[in-house]
Amino acid sequence: MTFWARGRKVVRMSFGFRDDVCIPLLIFRGLYEEALIQFEKIEDTDFQAMYQLGVMHYDGLGTKEDPERGVEYMKKILYSDAPEARHLKFAAAYNLGRAYYEGCGVKQSTEEAERLWLIAADHGNPKASVKAQSTLGMLYSVSVLKDLKKAFFWHSEACGNGNLESQGALGVMYLYGQGIRRNTKSALECLREAAERGNIYAQGHLVEYYYNRKFYSTAVAVAKSRPSRSPQATLPSCILNPQSPLGSCLHHSLLNPYSHRIPGWKRPQGSSGRTCLDKSMV
Repeated sequence: MTFWARGRKVVRMSFGFRDDVCIPLLIFRGLYEEALIQFEKIEDTDFQAMYQLGVMHYDGLGTKEDPERGVEYMKKILYSDAPEARHLKFAAAYNLGRAYYEGCGVKQSTEEAERLWLIAADHGNPKASVKAQSTLGMLYSVSVLKDLKKAFFWHSEACGNGNLESQGALGVMYLYGQGIRRNTKSALECLREAAERGNIYAQGHLVEYYYNRKFYSTAVAVAKSRPSRSPQATLPSCILNPQSPLGSCLHHSLLNPYSHRIPGWKRPQGSSGRTCLDKSMV
């Protein structure tokens, strides 16, 4: 089950390694077994290597899949007092929250997932923190912890930090008065901008909005439109194709709680309903 940063995303990380062994290049080429050996040589002195070992053991890259061991690596980073681990703590907390939410490698606990995501939502690691803020917005929208005011707060935080998923979610919350007083003007502003940035979730709601008001030509135009800006945080490809073999992350209804409102939307046959968030946190 794919979970954390892996594959080509890893080339963005900076590791200590021998001059004649370029670990990111090994991963880029899919030589995970050799990369694993090199990571193990420096794990005691390099927290990024420790982080990536957690990824590889959890996902079974270059070794047998062992989510429990992957979780242990992430816990070592999260609870380390070393200054060198600080920039990875938030990513580790975010990923551990996902593990607890799914119950993979640990006993399932939505409450522990919430606690860890609240840690990750602090402004420490830009990617992990913003994703945690957005995920908390989704968590408080649909789960046993449902609290739409909290959901609106966290989506606002994430949107203010540039998160595209939360921008679309805010548009829907304004549109239907979910956790905030209904405000059609604000809803359309959020949905239009999110759609322009490539959020098909927001685009679908805009189509529905215009269609229900009999603005059929506008609905068709929106449905056919393409992003006018380069998307910075579009919905992951596994949402566009839920049968994508990216593995287990968050349940579709958690990531996209209002998808049932999109005309004609239904879960693809054979889909388990699981989907992924962005995989690269560091």
